[in-house]
Parts: sequence; structure tokens; C-alpha cells
Amino acid sequence: MASLGPLSELEKGDFPKKVFYKTTVQDAWVEQEMEGFLYINKNKEDNSPLIMSPICTHLGCAAGNAEVSMKENEGVEFYCPCHGGKYDEQGINVGGPPPRSLDVFESFIEDKNVCIAILSPMVREKRKK
Repeated sequence: MASLGPLSELEKGDFPKKVFYKTTVQDAWVEQEMEGFLYINKNKEDNSPLIMSPICTHLGCAAGNAEVSMKENEGVEFYCPCHGGKYDEQGINVGGPPPRSLDVFESFIEDKNVCIAILSPMVREKRKK
């Protein structure tokens, strides 16, 4: 589990946003420190938090923030420079070789903080046309 902080803090500022985490993961008898980042936006349907993995669904590289020109000209928010994967602000694949959208995390509240199962991202359902 990774704690992302209080919902009131996560809701401040502009979206989408990059959020960093640091946690300890227990895997059977091995305990290890794990740190990284993910992206948070608001779901268009219900304004709930949309917590997205930054891992490109093509070959597992990290997708970073796209350059301003890509955002303005192509609507690309996240870009994976390894093979040209492109995702919009909702993490939907809009170009390059990624076969699907960025994976997402289901969130829950624990001790007043938003938490996710960091080792269990979920493949997003395909959007209905």
C-alpha cells in the first residue's frame, strides 16, 4: 500500500498532476522500500480522483509529461520517449504503439489519507464509443 496524502491536499492545484510516493512493500518474507510517482486527474464522468500509473502499456517504460508543443498541438499530456507512446490528460492512448490506456489504481481512505495498492494497477476498461 502507498499513501498519497490527504484528499484535501491532493485536490489543490492544477490537474493532471504528478504525485510522488514512498512506501515499504512486504512480499512474502522480503520487505523493501519502494518509491516512484503516478499521475492524478479528475474523472470526466463524476469528478472523482483518477489515479494513473505512469508505466507505458507498450513495453513498460515510464511516460513523462509531454512537451508544451505536444500538449498544444496534439492534445498529448503524457509521452513515452522510448517508442513514441502518447496519452491524453485522462491517460487514454492517442498515438504511438501503446495497445491501451494507462493503467489505474483504485483508491481508498486510511487514516484520513488516500491510499492505493501500488503493486496492483488495474487494466482500464475500454471506453464505449
